[in-house]
Amino acid sequence: MKMQRTAPRDLFNDGNLLTNYGHLYICLEKEGLEEHMRHYKKEEQFEIVHNICGDTYVANVRIVDTEGESIEIHRPCNSREKYSLYFTDSDEEEYEVFTECDDGSCALSKEFINRIAKDK
Repeated sequence: MKMQRTAPRDLFNDGNLLTNYGHLYICLEKEGLEEHMRHYKKEEQFEIVHNICGDTYVANVRIVDTEGESIEIHRPCNSREKYSLYFTDSDEEEYEVFTECDDGSCALSKEFINRIAKDK
């Protein structure tokens, strides 16, 4: 069952989601970890999907750890936070992908770096 899309709500939600994925790539690149983001079906548009809770993620862009295991990341439905990506670990605990810096920018959280780069 597909979720009904509503303007302007979903325009803002999807825009923020894609902005967060852009920040994620830049932060991964700064850490030398950009190989952990994989864009499948590059010839196609970004596939924004809602999970059962209404959270959104990009289905054809995946984050993988050093062992090639996929890490589920998502943006909570209607989040008002600027940097609002989260990941869930194997114990179903939820953690922030970003930490906000004093200057208003963001960096990868220690928990996220530890999750994707187990050998670092």
